[in-house]
Amino acid sequence: MKPDLIVGSSVGAMAGALYASGIGAADLQRLAQGINVANFFELGMLGIGRASGAATQKYVNAHKLVLFNRGDTGLAVRASSANSESRGSG
Repeated sequence: MKPDLIVGSSVGAMAGALYASGIGAADLQRLAQGINVANFFELGMLGIGRASGAATQKYVNAHKLVLFNRGDTGLAVRASSANSESRGSG
C-alpha cells in the first residue's frame, strides 16, 4: 500500500518524512532503536533559553534518500515540533 499523503507532528513528522523518503517500516524501527536521544538534547527543553530543534533538522536531512522538489524537509520537521515560545511569539 502506498499512501497519497503522510502527515505528522513532532516525532511523527520525523517518522513521516523519513518514510516518505523511501525508508521502510523495518528500517525506521532500526533507526529509532539506534537513536541516541542525548544528541537531540538542548537546555531549552529544561526551560533554560530556547530549544532550536537544529539537531532534528540535521538528522532528518542526513537520512533522506530522495531529492524533494523544493524546501528543506528537516526544517519542516523541526517546525512541526516547535511551540509558540520557541518560535518567538511567547
